[in-house]
Formats: sequence, structure tokens, C-alpha cells
Amino acid sequence: MTTASPRLHRLVAAFDRSLLQLAPAWAASRAQSRVKAVAYRQAYEAAEKTHLRQASRDFGSGNTIVTMTGTALRNQARHLDRNHDIISGGLSTLVQNIIGPSGINIVPTPRDVDGNLVESLVDAILPLYHAWSKRPEVTWMHDWPSVQRRTGPLETRRR
Repeated sequence: MTTASPRLHRLVAAFDRSLLQLAPAWAASRAQSRVKAVAYRQAYEAAEKTHLRQASRDFGSGNTIVTMTGTALRNQARHLDRNHDIISGGLSTLVQNIIGPSGINIVPTPRDVDGNLVESLVDAILPLYHAWSKRPEVTWMHDWPSVQRRTGPLETRRR
């Protein structure tokens, strides 16, 4: 009834009011049927492409989407980071929350040919990793978590 004229709408409304006076049960049944019809029509319209609801497209994997839009999004993020202090603060908070106070934990999991974890090699690697993580860069001024926090924003800007 969305394409019907206003005159027809008034006629149907008058018929419904008179039917309510003459046969209330029939009017109630008619109203329930109208609600169901509207729901079915709207459910059908949800699958249709309109000027308000464009048809969704399948872009494939996440890699495909990044390939199509990655450069433009990265350039826009760089622009916002350079020119808006709120965005800059938000990125700093994001880096702090992702890396955290103790850095991104790296757990070595060396495996043998059969795919089993080699515990003896893990026990040999962990002390070396912990010693390295105290001074992972040439100036020996930063520990591993602070290096991660410093290079996190740089990685997003470099590409």
C-alpha cells in the first residue's frame, strides 16, 4: 500500500473503522493479517538493493580488502596522526594498551621434525632471550618493552 493514493488509504481506513463497529473479531483478524503482511514485505525488502541500502559485495579475504584499500587508509591515518592531537593521543593510548607495561611476550616454541615441542631447547633459549631483552638495542638505553612501544607507531608510518 505504499504506492497507493491517499484517497485509497482514506477509503481503507474508513472501511476498517466501520468493520470494527460491525464485526470486531473480523477487524482484529484483518489487523493481524495486515501486520503480518507488512512484516513479510519488509523482510523481503531487506534483501533488495535500494538507494538507502546498497547491495553488499564479497571482497574475499581480509588480505584482499587490505590490498584494495590499505594504501588509502594508511595515508589517511598518517595525515590524521600528523594534524590532529586527539588522533595522536589515541594512537599513543592504543600502542600502550596493545604492548602493555611488560611488552609483547614472546614464547619460543621450537619443534622437532615430528612437530613435538623440544623442551630442552626452550630451556636453553629462554635465559638467552631474557638476557637479550634487558638491552636489545645498541645504545643499551631501552629494554624490550620500551623498544616495542617506540617502534610500534613507526611501523605504521613506515609502509
